[in-house]
Amino acid sequence: MIPEIAPQRLCKVIAGFAPASVLCLGSGEGDLFDACRSMLPECRVETRTQPPSLQELETETAHDLILVSGVLEGLPRAEGEQLIARLRDLGAPRLILALSPDAGWRIPDLLALGLVVLGDLKMGDRRLRLFAFDIAAYKTTPDWLNSRYWAHPELWGKYWW
Repeated sequence: MIPEIAPQRLCKVIAGFAPASVLCLGSGEGDLFDACRSMLPECRVETRTQPPSLQELETETAHDLILVSGVLEGLPRAEGEQLIARLRDLGAPRLILALSPDAGWRIPDLLALGLVVLGDLKMGDRRLRLFAFDIAAYKTTPDWLNSRYWAHPELWGKYWW
């Protein structure tokens, strides 16, 4: 069961990212993009209905946050996965994806792309499932990955592992 997320929690998540620039990509599903603009008045918000090409993502400056809504529903699965990967890797360090639960995307497919489930957001009479990607929280550094466990020159030649 996916928890329902309040619009205030979404506002806190977006405000917690503290973006200086936001790219709103897609149709906006009601007032989702307008809500983003109103909660970030000092932020530069750019809106596009079509996804940027790979060349555009490589040449233009990256945004701090990309909010995607109403784009994946019209794309084949392979193209949608490539778009998410491009936006995640080249477009911004943080990504929020709003997707209709009946769009045909399975949650494990999106988790495999590094997204986490935020919850379901009710926008008017529609329900949107929210997913997020944050490169800073993507993978925590494991405890064993530090110099305490690796570089021991005093043991070289004593033990053979």
